[in-house]
Amino acid sequence: TARIGSWEYDIDTGALHWSKGMYRLFGIPEGSPVKPELYLDYVIEEDRPVAERIVHHFRESQEPLEETIRIRPNSQVVTMRVKAVLLRDKQGRGKKTLGVNLDISEIKQLEQENLELRLDQQKGLLLAILEAQEEERRRISESLHNGIGQLLYATKLNLDQVARQVPESAVKRTEELLTEAINETSRVSHELVPIVLKEFGLEEALHDLCRRYDQSSFHIRCQVEGLEGRLESYLELALYRISQELVNNIVKHAQATEASLQFSRKRKQVVLQVRDNGRGFRYKKSETTGLGIRTIEDRVKLLNGSLAITSPKAGGSSITIKVPVEG
Repeated sequence: TARIGSWEYDIDTGALHWSKGMYRLFGIPEGSPVKPELYLDYVIEEDRPVAERIVHHFRESQEPLEETIRIRPNSQVVTMRVKAVLLRDKQGRGKKTLGVNLDISEIKQLEQENLELRLDQQKGLLLAILEAQEEERRRISESLHNGIGQLLYATKLNLDQVARQVPESAVKRTEELLTEAINETSRVSHELVPIVLKEFGLEEALHDLCRRYDQSSFHIRCQVEGLEGRLESYLELALYRISQELVNNIVKHAQATEASLQFSRKRKQVVLQVRDNGRGFRYKKSETTGLGIRTIEDRVKLLNGSLAITSPKAGGSSITIKVPVEG
């Protein structure tokens, strides 16, 4: 049975009258003197601003009232919906406020359980996607290292032997190209399987990511704050892959000379912001965007986070991602 109480407040005299249901909601003996400030006595600390608004409404306002507030009449927290309407006299002046308080604790509990269930389902889906993608990356990385990488290295050894029999100028450029190909294969293999992330955590992995992209024609600054402990492994991996995709997009498409990657953790939220001084781009959620941005949007959504993109006409772009974390 829903617990409900009604009340009446006389604006002229300041007298407040409660029904039996109101006394039961607050756990107060029936007939005890009551006043609006009781909300301040029973409210939990997080909802004190709500209680102050309710008291102010009693004393000062002549407008309808609707608030949700949590009180602690005993050891249990009760969530109440407070609604009130104003009765006016013939001159339009407020005379009385009539209100009801409804206990919606069970509804709120069901909403919370439903939210937790949805979050668990999203987490499970994200884990499955990440695992499938990482398994494919591991397979490709092994093929690069054990297949193409070894083949390129063997070719270079054979070329070294041939180089002794022909003029140096004839093979020098070929050696340079082979060396470049071996280095590029090693770099790609490293990106596919981020060993630094697994061994040393997200902070060092982000710094390593920036170092590998930092070149003479392109400089990227990395700043990490508040990341004192490890996050859950799936979350670290997802955030690293998002960072990697963002930086890669800048290098490939932005024509930027400078960029910055800032990562911070503040209580129950992590914030990732990547900026560049490149040519910028048009972005509208309703329009089809590049595969990279769509992939990032999908991952952020699965993390129950938010993504904001700004790209002024003057150039440059800024992408900010906020993701909730536990503890």
